[in-house]
Amino acid sequence: MKRPFKALLRGLVGLALLGAVVALADPSRVWGQLRQAQPVWLLAGLLAGIASNLVSALRWRALARWLGANASAHDACRWYFQAIGLNALLPGAVVGGDVYRAVVLRGTGQDTAASSWSVVLDRLSGLWMLCAIGGLGAAACADVLAPWLRLPRGLFIALMFVGTLLWLALPWCLPALLRSRRFAGGWLAPLREAATRPDFLRQLVWQAGASAAVQLLSAAALAGGGLALGVALPASVWAWAIA
Repeated sequence: MKRPFKALLRGLVGLALLGAVVALADPSRVWGQLRQAQPVWLLAGLLAGIASNLVSALRWRALARWLGANASAHDACRWYFQAIGLNALLPGAVVGGDVYRAVVLRGTGQDTAASSWSVVLDRLSGLWMLCAIGGLGAAACADVLAPWLRLPRGLFIALMFVGTLLWLALPWCLPALLRSRRFAGGWLAPLREAATRPDFLRQLVWQAGASAAVQLLSAAALAGGGLALGVALPASVWAWAIA
């Protein structure tokens, strides 16, 4: 089967699945909501959502290359969006898409351990930054959370900031941990080799920046969708949504 025909077939299947989702969601109601939406905010939310996933795909590619599993930017973005589709359709939530990314990267001839670790660390990178932003979001909501925990507001904010800084510094322990000989071979070998290279700090900064951008763009997509439908939420709710 020729590649253009395959691409056309996949596009048609994607449109058919989208049509099935719309049909199950009551088309008249969906259309009624879209007619009431403000196009500018709806488009802004859509673009922010796409940008969030593009940054996620490039973050995964950078991590995979750092571990020794090479992939082009085009392929990484294509596989990432395919994985998102699998996540939406399969009952395993993010697990199905993550397994797909590891398998398809391995299928190009890359090392199995490096391909698998790229996906695992990509998820951990996102969770790492999400927790850090959550700590800052909790500090921003100190007026609500501090009384609930029966702590002075100033002490609560200080604890959140110190905890966030310690959490962000946690990956710096990885090289020292992996220098042990017990991690010299097996599945941890690609991780050990990458973590002990001189570019570890640069890669860590890139992961932190990309993960922060993903969370901010995701929040912007949520805000755009809310504003398009005329939903006005207080700042505390947006802080919770980011976290």
